[in-house]
Amino acid sequence: MKGSRLMECISVLIFALLMSVPLLKLTNPANIKRIDYSEDHELGEDEQHSEHWEGFMDIRCSHPPGSIQVHQGKELLFSVEDNVEEKVWDTELAFDVEHGSAEFVVKVKWPAGVQGYLELFVEPDGQLSRKAGAWGSISQVSILEFEWPHQH
Repeated sequence: MKGSRLMECISVLIFALLMSVPLLKLTNPANIKRIDYSEDHELGEDEQHSEHWEGFMDIRCSHPPGSIQVHQGKELLFSVEDNVEEKVWDTELAFDVEHGSAEFVVKVKWPAGVQGYLELFVEPDGQLSRKAGAWGSISQVSILEFEWPHQH
């Protein structure tokens, strides 16, 4: 037994009307929170989460590089230049951590014909060590990011 076309149309209309009620409540302009971006917004204590950490950084290379520079932002943290024969360096480090992470920009010049690998180990005082690395050749610029769990 088949239903009539009129009953099918009425059923679809009733369904559409029932579904439009929650949609209208969700899109009602009175329910939308407005944010005023015209005023300067200063970060509260909970929103500021930048810390200055100290520790050690180990730099390891697969081959002796021509030169290495490690930066955080504009600050030069480590540098070796010209006629480098070593492949491993250990240095003390002071760096900034925001929301549990830190980024370092590593610039390496490899000798011609060398596909080199550089690895950074960052060991902050009182935190677990982290490592990251990158492959490169000739003139390499890498951004290495390290993350630590938030501690409260």
